[in-house]
Amino acid sequence: MHTISIFVDQNRMPKLASYFECQTHLAKKLRNSANFILRNLRTGLKKDPVDRTSNENEVIETVRIGIEMANEKLQKDVDRLTKQLQSLPASLLTIQN
Repeated sequence: MHTISIFVDQNRMPKLASYFECQTHLAKKLRNSANFILRNLRTGLKKDPVDRTSNENEVIETVRIGIEMANEKLQKDVDRLTKQLQSLPASLLTIQN
């Protein structure tokens, strides 16, 4: 990954420097959270369910719920598109060579 370093003088632009400092701090926190979730998911899936820690169980459950929600949305979209296709006239659905 290519990054660009920008140095903002705190004396010349204090508001901008403060803003960037806050945003980089939040980005680091977000990265740490994502790494925590990934690490617990990987280690939790390798273990037997009885040997998992509470953090691993919580992360696995959160991911499972997210997958279920995504699958439900996908199924609704498939049902909606299927209904739209069924309502089209048959002449539009035939393949012509």
